[in-house]
Amino acid sequence: MEFTNFSSPFDEAKQSAQQFCEVQAIILAHYSTFDVHPLLQADSASGREKAKFLLPFGNEPIITYPLRLLEIHGFTEILVVIAKEFEEDMTNFLNQYKPFEGIHDDKQFSEHIVPNINPVTVSEEDLGELQVLKQIRAHIKTDFLVMRCDCFTNAPLRELLHIHRRENASITLLLSKPTLPKQSDPKKKKKKKDAQNTHIIGTDRKYHKQLIQKGHPKEVERLWYMKSRLDLEDEEHSSQLQLMMADKHDKHDEPQLMLNKSLLDCIPNLRFTTRLEVNQIGIFCQWVLLWIVEDAPKEY
Repeated sequence: MEFTNFSSPFDEAKQSAQQFCEVQAIILAHYSTFDVHPLLQADSASGREKAKFLLPFGNEPIITYPLRLLEIHGFTEILVVIAKEFEEDMTNFLNQYKPFEGIHDDKQFSEHIVPNINPVTVSEEDLGELQVLKQIRAHIKTDFLVMRCDCFTNAPLRELLHIHRRENASITLLLSKPTLPKQSDPKKKKKKKDAQNTHIIGTDRKYHKQLIQKGHPKEVERLWYMKSRLDLEDEEHSSQLQLMMADKHDKHDEPQLMLNKSLLDCIPNLRFTTRLEVNQIGIFCQWVLLWIVEDAPKEY
């Protein structure tokens, strides 16, 4: 589960919340429950494991929080991706779910903002995001926003959408600076697990400076490269197996970052950082989905 805190979106939502189906929202709730065991042990009567997205958090099921966030920002078309075995659980939840009405004093206005929430099933749990998008592509009709169901945040989705439009971006990702716990020792080394979960992110430094000179927010950068440390380690391990690198002198502790020369020729001012966290929220143009389905390399 991820917790990310931004400035409150409620003030913006009070002024600008409107219905729109320009961008569909997709909530990924198909993940297995091994990481929260034994909170969701199998029911003694039915023998079925409970759905992770229905785990109560703050007296509300987990899935309630991303739904509320999307409703606050005016999303009316929402797809919830679940494993097929939890289809009945999701149906029962939606039968009892009441749309959020906490923003407006005018009840008539609130009644018009009723989201169309559609559960869609995938073949198995823990599929990667690209595999999920391939399986549910028939349900995606427009540009789309993707977020995980266990990402607790008050992210400014409207502002993210404005940036996506203004920059004419193919993909817009929400990144944040990690929040350090209080009384933490800055000299203390990160745990190995935390280090492995970091992402290597490359942005265009020259383009960023030009945006600032034009008056754009300094937080907006053009993303050219992103890969998780775990993926780098997996790639390096597989390449070592293929090349049978038995020489101990060739081994190194850190995974090696390999870049295409064509990328460096195009963007010579790349700046890399590992100090940003991926919040599992992004907006994608519909053509990106078509590329994933038709033209993306098999390793994707």
